[in-house]
Amino acid sequence: MVAALAVPYCMADKAHAAETSKRSPKNRWRVVGIRSAQTLAGIAVALAIAEFAFYKRDNGAFPHVNFYIADAELGVRLEPHATQRLQFRGNPVTDIRVNDQGYRGANWAADSGNEILVVGDSQVFGLGVEEDETFSAGLAKATGRTVLNGGVPTYGPQEYTAVVKEVMATRKPTTVVYVVDFVNDLFENERPNSERHAVWDGWAVRKETAPTSTMSFPGRKWLYSKSHLVYAWRRWRYSKGPQIDDRGFESEGTWTDLVDIGASTGEAHSAKQEASDSSNASKSKRLEEVQEEIAKADAEVEEILLQHIDDEGRGYNDNYLSLRSARGKPGDIVFERNVEEGRKIALTARTIRRGVLYRNKLAAKVQKKDESLSEVLNTRDTLISERGKLHARAIERAIVPSVLEARIREVKALCDANGAELVVVALPIDVQVSNKEWEKYGVADPPDMLPTRILLGDLVTTTEALGARAIDVVEPLSKVSGPAFLDHDIHMTPAGHLAVAKALAEKLNEPAPLPRPAPGLPVGRTRIPDPATWRTTPEANVHGSTKAKCETTYIDEWFRATCLRAHKHVPTDIVITEGGHGEASVIHTTKSVTLLTPLFKGEKFSATFHWADHSQEFVANWPHERERPLLWFEEPVESTSELVISKAEERLCACHLEVEQEAECKVEEGWPTGECEATCVNLYGQASKECMRQYADNCEKLLACTRGEATALPSCKPGYANAGATGQCAALCSPKQPCASGVCTPWHGSNICQ
Repeated sequence: MVAALAVPYCMADKAHAAETSKRSPKNRWRVVGIRSAQTLAGIAVALAIAEFAFYKRDNGAFPHVNFYIADAELGVRLEPHATQRLQFRGNPVTDIRVNDQGYRGANWAADSGNEILVVGDSQVFGLGVEEDETFSAGLAKATGRTVLNGGVPTYGPQEYTAVVKEVMATRKPTTVVYVVDFVNDLFENERPNSERHAVWDGWAVRKETAPTSTMSFPGRKWLYSKSHLVYAWRRWRYSKGPQIDDRGFESEGTWTDLVDIGASTGEAHSAKQEASDSSNASKSKRLEEVQEEIAKADAEVEEILLQHIDDEGRGYNDNYLSLRSARGKPGDIVFERNVEEGRKIALTARTIRRGVLYRNKLAAKVQKKDESLSEVLNTRDTLISERGKLHARAIERAIVPSVLEARIREVKALCDANGAELVVVALPIDVQVSNKEWEKYGVADPPDMLPTRILLGDLVTTTEALGARAIDVVEPLSKVSGPAFLDHDIHMTPAGHLAVAKALAEKLNEPAPLPRPAPGLPVGRTRIPDPATWRTTPEANVHGSTKAKCETTYIDEWFRATCLRAHKHVPTDIVITEGGHGEASVIHTTKSVTLLTPLFKGEKFSATFHWADHSQEFVANWPHERERPLLWFEEPVESTSELVISKAEERLCACHLEVEQEAECKVEEGWPTGECEATCVNLYGQASKECMRQYADNCEKLLACTRGEATALPSCKPGYANAGATGQCAALCSPKQPCASGVCTPWHGSNICQ
């Protein structure tokens, strides 16, 4: 039956061919053309059907942004006015539009004068959510301010700064939110996008996969960037090629890089802490050794000078006592030499200083004929110099700066120059927020990413140290009800974006952190001298001080006056009336009142010294043309006042007695005798709340903190910093954040309230 049917068909076909052969060549070509057109039309219809089928399959969306244009500086840009539907890994379909400026969303309106610019990568752009679900949109709702979404997928830290600079050329945002995406920003910090991505038919592709050249033809752009059929074919084709392992491309970082960086940073923290602890311990140990070596040198000097004591002045025994006094401390007992029933004296600050004057005078004579003394004195001077340097060094803090420190400094300077504040957001990768996020990737034995959070903390610490706000959004993301991140993807869900927006809005309501002072001291400033230096320094020449019964000493820029109680002569208080730079302090004890203040060339310092029945004005005037200041007490003025000793001063006195064991002794024949009672006459410094709180149970540290010694600076609460040569906690300030009290004054790279 099949054969029977086939015969007539073949005969008909041959007849048709014979008939056709009789036609003219022109007619034959017409037929061929019609048939070709029909064929092409059929192919076009088939392709259109296939295109529609793939369009429906893809929900009209592509899994990647496909409207990039090349840019020499930034690598890529978003094509203005482009639109696209986006869907990836089964997450919801979203719509994207690009404005005139080349960023996501509607065209930016005229500058409102109080705008927020947000820069970042695909997380800021809002890949996977609608434009009104991004945290930029949420921030606008929460703050009522215009928020510009400057996020562009593929960008890294260098491009974020470039976007800030570009936008600031035409607009004046008052706040810049700089979002660091820990997925790959640490890796991309030193790799510009122009070295990482290239544009291929509207797609941003990694440099390693970009073609060296392409063939141009009409419709190529639409075909390769808008056709779902072609996209499916190209994806199938390249899936057959060589695959990249899970380490990714050289131009891109992965979570494994973050683990490596986190591990190395953790090691750096540990190493820094160990080095800091070791260095601090070494300094403290060396300081103790230097003190012992100075004491040995003093003993050697004394042994040499004992052979040369003369009878000048008050006689041999008095000179002997003076020499022995030079290396003692208040409360030490010294006996006369080779005298039966000889006098027993207890040293005071005054007798020690008197002894130092005699020792120095005698040493100047003996040096000329005894080379061994010169050697010992040179050694002693070297040790004293080293002691001063060790005394001035602060405790090293175990701080590891963020790997992005240079980038944050750069954008901070840019913001400062344009009158904008900087806010840095440390945005974690999903598996940093919770190890449970690994489940959506099907990783059998995932690493613990929680230790890498140290990187976020470093970024916040570094940023705040530079005087900018910073926020780590791990906590708000961890509290999201439901998924904070998309399925099988690192990008945030609408809920995640909303959590970031709320946390960021709250951060913007807080006062901005202010720059902290640089470590150490400015050139020309010194720490307050230690007790050993004070007691071995001769008294300063201050007019009227002897009559006022005040011992005065002047070392470097530091002036100290201790007014002593004698019979009815009762010192009660000292009130600073001018100068001091906020570093002057007063200490009250039952036997004395002590002033400590720095003095500066070209400035005047004054204070009113009060006694129970009178007062006197003290003045330190330092004209520019003089090498040293003029110091004097004015004539007494009748007045009445009472001595008030605070609880903090009582505690300091108790510690002074415990550590220094100072005593005040009865005087006979010009010398203090061994009949003594405990005293805190030589206590000095500032009884700050921070010192009292931190070192309440450690007398040595408490006294050192009170004296402003660098080895015992107090910890300060937020908004305060160790400042001034006293190292006490001072409130930070700025023109925008004035002082609650005092004057906002520059100090070593910052501003403090004095």
